[in-house]
Amino acid sequence: MTPRIFQSALVTLLVVSLAATPVPNGEIPVTARKLLTKPRYSHVEVIRTDGRIEKGILLRVTNKFVALQPLPRTAACEDIPLSEVAAWRWLPLPGRKISDVAKKPLWMIAFAPGLIAEVVAEPFRKISPPLNPLRGEWEVVGGSRGGTKGSLNFRGATVKYRGSISTAGRWWNDEGKLHLAIGGTPERVTSFHFQCDNLVLDDTSEQLNAGNRASLGSSPILGDWGHGGMWLTLHGDGVLEEHQIIEREGSFQNTSTSVTIHWSDASGPGGGKWVANIRHGRIVVVIGGVETEFHYVPSPWIVM
Repeated sequence: MTPRIFQSALVTLLVVSLAATPVPNGEIPVTARKLLTKPRYSHVEVIRTDGRIEKGILLRVTNKFVALQPLPRTAACEDIPLSEVAAWRWLPLPGRKISDVAKKPLWMIAFAPGLIAEVVAEPFRKISPPLNPLRGEWEVVGGSRGGTKGSLNFRGATVKYRGSISTAGRWWNDEGKLHLAIGGTPERVTSFHFQCDNLVLDDTSEQLNAGNRASLGSSPILGDWGHGGMWLTLHGDGVLEEHQIIEREGSFQNTSTSVTIHWSDASGPGGGKWVANIRHGRIVVVIGGVETEFHYVPSPWIVM
């Protein structure tokens, strides 16, 4: 018997034996459990319980299914239930060469003087951020569930704001119906299904793209979902966050103790004009009745 015939016979025997092994409802087959520890975008060969062999890229791993994009890459994608995974093996990533890894030490040596300078300069930057005039990136201090998150980027006489406003709510899944209660808006109830790397809300056929927060092997519904300027975060404890992404541009004038920003639109958070104080090296502004602080984020490559 040739090695290839022996390998095929062995795979067939494995598939038949696994397919004959009963899998309790809701449990993950032993052969599929290690898939839950593998990150997204890994290349894998999946052997189904019916004997089919498929090569693809893992786009998403849950405790119910894996989303597999076929190789060679196409726009098609399929959600394969873990109960149908008889065996699998990892495939080497294309384009990886030993020479690429060997170049890393040379790269580190070339940039070592700059990195040393960064370490030395970092404490001084945090003590003395650029205030006259304001420049660089400043981001909201802290950050947790709810509230305002964002950053200001000063360049020349212009400033850009990018951030999100989060509204807390609750969600639950009742017999295949997804309930979304956000703030004071009416409760939304819709059936849903998964399509590759998307969550499809059936009431409007709205497709929400999967983010990166979902834990490997967690329930498929958990994590970040959204598109465009809107994202939903579904936590395991039933807490829901709706994130509205906001981008604004404007002009500013500042002294050592205050900054006035005129936004090109008046519909964003805090209205069309911000008058902020500069205290202890931070920009302090009231947004929606809440005092919000921005701290300077030093550039990792430029010594001030």
